[in-house]
Amino acid sequence: MRAGFVPFPLSTRNSVPALEHLIKKTSSVYICGSTLTPGRSATALQEATSSVLSLLPSIQLLEAPRYTDLYPRLGSGLVKPYDAVEDAAQTPVLPTIQSFPEYASITTDSAIMFIHSSGSTTFPKPIPMSHRFWVGVCRNAVEGWLGPTVSTRLGMMGLPSFHGMGLYFMLGAASAWGTISLMLRPSEVPIAPSSDRVLEACKRSHPDCLITVPSFCVAWSQDDDALKYLASVKAVRYGGAPLPQEAGDRLVKAGVNLLTGYGLTELGIVFKFRLGRENSEDWNYGELCPSLKVELVPEGNDLYRLVVMDCEAHPVAVFTDPEVRAFDTNDLLEPHPSGNGLWKIIGRADDQIMMSNGEKTNPGPMEHIISGNPNVQACMMFGRARTQAGIAVEPAEHIQVTNEAGRADFLSLIWQDIEKANAMAPQHSRIFKELVLVVDPERKPLARTAKGTVFRTRALQQYAAEIDALYTAAEQPSTGTIRWADPPEVWDEPAVHSFVARVVNGIMRPQLRNGVPGPGRIEPSRDLFEQGCDSLQATYIRAAVEGAISCRPSATAKERPDGASSSTSVPLNLVYRYPSIDRLAGYVMQRFAGR
Repeated sequence: MRAGFVPFPLSTRNSVPALEHLIKKTSSVYICGSTLTPGRSATALQEATSSVLSLLPSIQLLEAPRYTDLYPRLGSGLVKPYDAVEDAAQTPVLPTIQSFPEYASITTDSAIMFIHSSGSTTFPKPIPMSHRFWVGVCRNAVEGWLGPTVSTRLGMMGLPSFHGMGLYFMLGAASAWGTISLMLRPSEVPIAPSSDRVLEACKRSHPDCLITVPSFCVAWSQDDDALKYLASVKAVRYGGAPLPQEAGDRLVKAGVNLLTGYGLTELGIVFKFRLGRENSEDWNYGELCPSLKVELVPEGNDLYRLVVMDCEAHPVAVFTDPEVRAFDTNDLLEPHPSGNGLWKIIGRADDQIMMSNGEKTNPGPMEHIISGNPNVQACMMFGRARTQAGIAVEPAEHIQVTNEAGRADFLSLIWQDIEKANAMAPQHSRIFKELVLVVDPERKPLARTAKGTVFRTRALQQYAAEIDALYTAAEQPSTGTIRWADPPEVWDEPAVHSFVARVVNGIMRPQLRNGVPGPGRIEPSRDLFEQGCDSLQATYIRAAVEGAISCRPSATAKERPDGASSSTSVPLNLVYRYPSIDRLAGYVMQRFAGR
């Protein structure tokens, strides 16, 4: 940025067509990344980079610099304490920015960087951030923080740097307020963050405040050791998605100072960083930043749609109404019953689904593709506060689904269009067969509006029990009908390893079990997430392992302080903790096979 480049962080979860679109839309000329290294297996990210380069031959690849190249002093051995004199002697004196020719025509309205909207629409949209907007983001990043901010340690392990929340706190708060951004150490192969890794990193780095995503909060709410540690931190602030009420209540009951964060890519931070509050039960309410100029539009039922007006104190990046320089968030807010100026986020007026891992799914484009199938009468995506999206599909009148075989036949009729929708969607928005709810149009059709469209809010209430049951069933694949999940006949090392390999390949490479050509088998020693494993597949792998263990001959399991609560249960984050076939098999042998 100092040299005049305009960076554009891209989500690693975007599809290749979405990446191509974003690069073309912004006329980008360089891509910073890496491709296949001869003699080594390519990661999913390297494969995506190679695909983008083949589609856009004019783009130049810049190899990502190594951490040790940028910071040699921190590369190896014991790092010496910081010495200001020595540091000054080794730091080159740079000319002022104004002297750079690249800045000759720069104004406060020029783009300093781009960031893109959620990749759950047909294509994500690039959003230019002006110098004026970025200065406002930096200034307002920790608005409401009481006390000094210089050297305040903010734990941001696991926050993606291509999302607004990560950027605004990692860079914005640090540059304007002197906070210290704590992140996971860079590695040769990126490590998938998990609730355990983030917690361990916190214990080593001692943050004053932890900023995280709701899915990690859910995991910590079920772990007594995590609750004890988090209660010692000044605050835990979650954002990017809703947190289930029961999980938040458990955290607060354990003494955790839980704060809700709310912001948008186009606006920056919306809820102030409020450390203290009168009632800990108000953890899911926030206070609007005083710097904001807002209009709260009544939407009925004591709900208000938030519209933010551009102003010098809190600039807006883009406008939905350029004439009045305003941005309509389409977010619905509910005031606190006491009228104390606190607000709770209820949902999206435009039906965007906020998921528990901080991702967002805009159901419209995917629903449009699937509902275009002649065998579909209507459909509705769901997944609020979940890690993966699903869809309810109402068959057309000429389709009769009366049993499981009929369901399978119906899915085969519509699956080509679901795959078409999935091809344009990011990972968290893709639909799996296990999360397709087939609606009975005669017994309980999807609720409709007066115009005949699906009444989403009412339909979600109508099918709440069925959706809950679908997610529960998805976490427990049946070993009776899925041969690759059959437990090993004997529980020795070769049989257990073969079983784990069969489960992982059955879940991550379904085309192999059906004899369809496709990507090769999963490499047993490589990280599963490098090879494309996603959150739902990790859930399936865990469930299959746990299901097989419950069927094994009676044996006494070793007691382990790893979150497993009985002789047959396994940790909720099993695959994140043991992310390869070899390590999973080793865990099963050590834990359950009497070794």
